[in-house]
Amino acid sequence: MLTIKELYFRNRIKHNQRTFLRMERAIAREHNLIQRCALAKQAADFAVCHTTDVFSSPIVEEPFITLANKINVPLSKKYTPNTTLHVMTESYTSGGHTRCVERWAQQMKKYKHSCVLLRQNDEIPKQLGQIMQDSGGELFVFDKNETIVETAKRLRELASNYELIVLHIHMNDPIALIAFGTTKFTRPIIFFNHADHAFWLGVSVSDWIADLNRNRNKLTIERRDGKRSSVLGIPADNSKLLKIDKTVARKKLGLPLDKKIIFSSGQPTKYDPLGHPDFSDIISDIIDKDKNIIFYVAGANKNAIFWPKMLKKYPKNLFLPGRLDYATEYPMYLVASDLVIDSIPVGGSTAVIDAVKSGKTVLTLNHLLQEDFLTESIGSCHNYTELLEKSHKILYDKKYEKEVYNDIYSRFIKETNLKDWCKRCDDIIKKLPKKHHVYDFESIPPKSVITEYSWSTTRWTEPFTFSLKDLRKWLIQIHINKHEPVLRLFGIYLIKNIGKTHEYDTKNFEI
Repeated sequence: MLTIKELYFRNRIKHNQRTFLRMERAIAREHNLIQRCALAKQAADFAVCHTTDVFSSPIVEEPFITLANKINVPLSKKYTPNTTLHVMTESYTSGGHTRCVERWAQQMKKYKHSCVLLRQNDEIPKQLGQIMQDSGGELFVFDKNETIVETAKRLRELASNYELIVLHIHMNDPIALIAFGTTKFTRPIIFFNHADHAFWLGVSVSDWIADLNRNRNKLTIERRDGKRSSVLGIPADNSKLLKIDKTVARKKLGLPLDKKIIFSSGQPTKYDPLGHPDFSDIISDIIDKDKNIIFYVAGANKNAIFWPKMLKKYPKNLFLPGRLDYATEYPMYLVASDLVIDSIPVGGSTAVIDAVKSGKTVLTLNHLLQEDFLTESIGSCHNYTELLEKSHKILYDKKYEKEVYNDIYSRFIKETNLKDWCKRCDDIIKKLPKKHHVYDFESIPPKSVITEYSWSTTRWTEPFTFSLKDLRKWLIQIHINKHEPVLRLFGIYLIKNIGKTHEYDTKNFEI
C-alpha cells in the first residue's frame, strides 16, 4: 500500500503526465510551423522540469525536424579525418557533465577533439579549452543571444567539418534537432545519454545512443524506442592521484586533524529533498550519534532547501565549501576525507568515480541512478538503517573499511578500465552508418505503474506556472472544441482581452 507521501507524488506525476499529453495534442493540431515549434519547446521545458514518466516524444520532436528541412546552410563537402566535435548546451566548472566531455577527449587519443558551447551562461572551465587544444582541436563559444534557428545554422555549418559528432546537450535543447534533423547533414551522430532518467529531445537525430549502465540502456530501449543504443559508461580520469596523505591534505585545507570527515559533492539540485530520508536526515542522524564527525558538502547552495537550518543547527559539524576547483581543491577534499556518501535523491556518477579512484570508500542509496560497479557492491545500501550502520562502522573499523573499498574497487576496475571504455567507444563508432540518418520512432504510451526512475526524480514535480499569454495559447489549443462550449467561450474572452501570443517564443524559430 502506498504511503500518503507516495500517493501525493503518484498523483503529481499523473497530473503532469495528463498535462503533457494535452500539450502533445495541441502541437499536433497547430498548422503554423513556427507556432508549432514554440509549443513544442514549451512542452519539452515542461517535461524536463516536471516528472511525467514520459521519456521521449516524436510529436514534440517533429516540428523541429520539419523546420530543419526548410533551412539551407553551406556545408563543407569534405571533413578532416579523425576529428570529433562535442556539442554542449553549456559547460560547468563543477559536476560530472563537463568532466565526461573532457575525459572523452583525453581517452580517445586517435581523434582531434573540439567542443562547441551553444548557450554558455556561466564561467567556462579553464581546463576544457586546454584539453581541446592539447588534443589538436578548438573550443567554440556561440553567442547565447542568437535565436535558436541562427544558432542551429551555425552549428550545422561548423559540424560539417568534422568526421564525428557527439551530443552532450541539455534535455530540452532543440538546437541539435534543427541543426541535424535533415539528411542534408551527413556526419554520423552519437548521443551521450547523460540525463537518461529524464525526458529529452534528440532520438530522431541519434545514429547511436551511448548509455551509462545496463538499467539505463533498458530504459532507453523500452521507454524511448531507442533501439540503436548500447552501454558505454562514464570515462574515468587517467590523471595521477595526489601524492600526499590525509594529514597533509587537511593541514593545507585548514581542516581539523582529530575529527572524522564525511565528504559529499554534487550540483545543488541533487540534494533537493524527496520524502524520507533526505541528506539532512543523514547528517542529523550521524552527527547526533557522534559529535566527532564532520560533514563537508561541496556544491550545495547554503541558501536553499534545508541547508540554512542545518548550518544553524550544526555550526561546528557541517560546512559547505561551495564550488570547488576541480583540478586543485576538489581532489584535496577527497584525500582529506574518511568516507564519501553519495548525494540523494540523485547520485553523482563522476563524483563516485573520482572518490573510488582516490582510494575512498563510498556508500550510496541510489540503485537505479548509479553505476553498476557501485550498486552491485557492498557500498550499495538497501535501506537507510544499513547506510547509517555502515557509515559508523567504516569510520571506526579499518578492517571493514578496507573490505568495503576492495569490493567496490575490484568491480570499478573491470567496469571503468580505460582500454575497455575505449574499446566500447570504438565499437559504437564502428556501428555508426557512413552517413547520418533522421529516424522515425514510436511514441511509447505511459504505463499505469510509474517507473522507479520517475519516483527518483519527483523533486521536479512542482506546479508549472504559465503567464496569462501562455495560458491563453494553451487554452485555445487544448480545451476549445465542440464538446467544451463553456471553455470555448472563455477562450474567446481571453483572445479579446489579452494580447497576442508572447513573441519571444515564436521569434526563436523564424527562418
